[in-house]
Amino acid sequence: MNYINLRTNDFKIEITKEEPISVWIDPKFQMETENLENKSKTTSFELILCYSQIKLDNIVSKISFSPDNVSEIPTFVKEINLKLNEYILNQKKYTDRIVDEILKLKNRSWLSSEENKYTKKEIMLKFGEIKEIYFNKDFSYSIFYNDNQLFLGHYIEVRIKKEKITEITLAG
Repeated sequence: MNYINLRTNDFKIEITKEEPISVWIDPKFQMETENLENKSKTTSFELILCYSQIKLDNIVSKISFSPDNVSEIPTFVKEINLKLNEYILNQKKYTDRIVDEILKLKNRSWLSSEENKYTKKEIMLKFGEIKEIYFNKDFSYSIFYNDNQLFLGHYIEVRIKKEKITEITLAG
C-alpha cells in the first residue's frame, strides 16, 4: 500500500483580498451574540485556497482546503495525510457503504423508464473515480466521485467526519 505523505510545498496557495458587498445577520443570532453593531466591523478579509493533486488508484485527484490564515497550513497538511491514509487503509469498508447507498438511491428514484434495477455488482462496475477531496476547518472532509452518468452527471459527495461517513449525497 502506498501511503500519502504530502508536504506544505506540494500545495499551491492562492490568497485573494475580498470585500463583502453586504452582510445579512439573522436577528436571532444577533440577539444571542449581544449587540453586534457595537463591535468593530471588518471591511475586507483574505480568502486562502490551498490545493494540490495526488494520484489515488492511478487516478489524479484534486485536494483542497481553505485555512483562516497561512500559519494553519502545516497543521492542515499533517491532518490531510492522516485522514487520507486512514481512508486508503479502510477503502473497502468505505466503498462498500457508498455502493450500498447509491444502489438504493439509484433503484429507488433514479431509474429511467427503460432501465432495469441495478445489482450491487453493476453499481461497483460503474462507480466513478475520485475527482476532488475538500477538507473543512474541523478536518472533516468531502470526497467527490464521478458518477459515470448513474445520476445524470451529478457528483456523488461522501462526507466523512472522525473516520465515519456522515452523509452520502449528490452534488452539482
